[in-house]
Amino acid sequence: MPSKPPRIFDRSFGYGEVSNAHDDLMFATALRLLDKSIRWIAHSLRIEQVSLLVRNADQYELARATAVSRRRVPAFSERGKVARYLKAHGGAVPVIWGQDKCYLGGELLDAEEAGVLATLGSSVLLALSANDRLTGFLSLGPKATDEPLSAVDLRGLESIASEAAFALEGCYLRAEELTERQRLERELEVAREVQQRLFPRGLPAAPGLDYYGAWRAARGVSGDYLDYIELPGGSLGVAIGDVSGKGLSAALLMSSLHSMVRALSLDQHCSLESLVAKINRMFFRVSPDNCFATLFLARYDPKAGRLCGP
Repeated sequence: MPSKPPRIFDRSFGYGEVSNAHDDLMFATALRLLDKSIRWIAHSLRIEQVSLLVRNADQYELARATAVSRRRVPAFSERGKVARYLKAHGGAVPVIWGQDKCYLGGELLDAEEAGVLATLGSSVLLALSANDRLTGFLSLGPKATDEPLSAVDLRGLESIASEAAFALEGCYLRAEELTERQRLERELEVAREVQQRLFPRGLPAAPGLDYYGAWRAARGVSGDYLDYIELPGGSLGVAIGDVSGKGLSAALLMSSLHSMVRALSLDQHCSLESLVAKINRMFFRVSPDNCFATLFLARYDPKAGRLCGP
């Protein structure tokens, strides 16, 4: 080799805290750095055809190449022999051509994958593996001198492949994290809209009474509970509660508490004392051992102009 392989990737690239402003640039940055490695391989080893294929969903697509048109190269399936062999064996694997057939590490490839390797001019495939996952691979054509790759050549290539693999893996992990976060945010937004519908949208008429209530969750959804219930006989039911904890778990228990109060409060023959006792027993059955709720429940009698007793 005419020169020492350059340090293409900083070891911290793609790891640790990454600001949102950088999320969209990480993969593009990695590919730009990989461009540098491809140019170094082509120049230092005198290999005209150097191609980089990276994982995208369930296939490996051509991302960067020298002397190859991207439009002419179909993707490799992750279930195909090429991807499965590289994942299982790793490292540099020779591509052997003979009698119109193509072999990878001694395994005969089908005509479709052989045709793609022919388009790439492949004589060696170099796996980019990180954390037991094949993030991509390099396809190298023959050297201009027709000499085989030496042991020194292979050590340099595997050093570049190792750093490239971990850089790509960092991008994939970050993308997966962002996708999962967006999914959770969408679910939280749906939960917030559902919970808002549980809160009273208007104030039932109560002669002689002016009242008001408001609710604001700390984390989009919460265990806070507020409700006004029009009861038989013209009375107004008032329920104020709070489920321990925050977030989705508290919101789920709050919706259960809401349903219990709404269903049981319609019983005209049930006193407040008995009503609260029933709700307490039902809530105890559905709630985890480390959760509890506080509940204030009252009836306002507009004729008497006061809250009713038990």
